[in-house]
Amino acid sequence: MSLNEARRRLREAAQETWLLGPSIEATASWLGGMPQGHIGGDWPYWDGEPLDFIGQLDLSELNSVGGPDWLPRSGVLQFFYDCKQRGWGLDPAKKGSWVVRFRPGAEPEGLTLPPPDACTPFPVRPVMFVPEVSWPTTARIALGDLALSERDLDALYEPFELLGEQRHRVGGWPEPIQADIMEEQCQCASQGIPVLEPDQLPPHADTALGAGANDWRMLLQVDCDPDLNMEWGDGGRLYFWIREDDARNGRFGESWMILQSF
Repeated sequence: MSLNEARRRLREAAQETWLLGPSIEATASWLGGMPQGHIGGDWPYWDGEPLDFIGQLDLSELNSVGGPDWLPRSGVLQFFYDCKQRGWGLDPAKKGSWVVRFRPGAEPEGLTLPPPDACTPFPVRPVMFVPEVSWPTTARIALGDLALSERDLDALYEPFELLGEQRHRVGGWPEPIQADIMEEQCQCASQGIPVLEPDQLPPHADTALGAGANDWRMLLQVDCDPDLNMEWGDGGRLYFWIREDDARNGRFGESWMILQSF
């Protein structure tokens, strides 16, 4: 019964996610390209250089097919990152090497700022949101009491591997490449505690700090994408995170980012 019990726990832990699928029609959401409408201030810079634009998501489009209940029902999110990859999200001193801007739905769009000359835009791809199921890693569900064999673990995940790679997406569980502790890493780094090793937490991350990790939600996962000239480390991914209360109240400037790669 151990394998059946593991399957039950996995199903119970599944979360909905929304894939960013390519759209053949024009949409108000896209990866690459340039932002449209005002971006909530001047073009973001870090360490003297302009950040690169990753994409723009229209929340009314997302919410027309569901969307996480902790996101506003309308408005626009714009994502920027230092594509020289000098910040991996583990060093508090490098906050600012990514930026998430939010334009509430009630605000006028205003004029689009021209990108700085130093920016080379990625190719643009209109996207649509496709509901899908995301599955947690075994590290996230209690299986220690089931004494599963390697064969059981292979059988447990085989049906989900057939779903294919879940590339760019909003909400749900992340697809980690390294340690599946990104919420704890966000909590530590956002509180000024450096995470010195990508696969473990600092020894002085106390219980209170760890408890706050439960507040973080995955806002956006951005995969490597050769068609968009997006490459994060060695076959890596960008993961943008935000506390649920900050998301509900439009405080997207409090977002955190983690880069993982092979």
